[in-house]
Amino acid sequence: MNDIYHVFIIVALLALQYYVATRDNPYLGIIAPVLFLGWIIWRFTINDMESIVTCIIIVPIGWLILYAEWKSGRKYLEEKTEKELAKMKMHDLN
Repeated sequence: MNDIYHVFIIVALLALQYYVATRDNPYLGIIAPVLFLGWIIWRFTINDMESIVTCIIIVPIGWLILYAEWKSGRKYLEEKTEKELAKMKMHDLN
């Protein structure tokens, strides 16, 4: 049952990361990595993770995944903005 909560937290962090990446302010993308780091540190302090080495391995991998999610959201926002500008230019020509 405890693993279900961990999966839910990871999915929620990924969803949060994608959501904030599609906002105008790119600096909001730091929220999910900081929350992820806090969650890993919390799990280590309550002895849910046995080794500091595990934490040291998991954190960069998690940050890389969150960075990829952020990059995907930024790309989506850029494409959406370009489409809107193209529509506006088409209306200006008419």
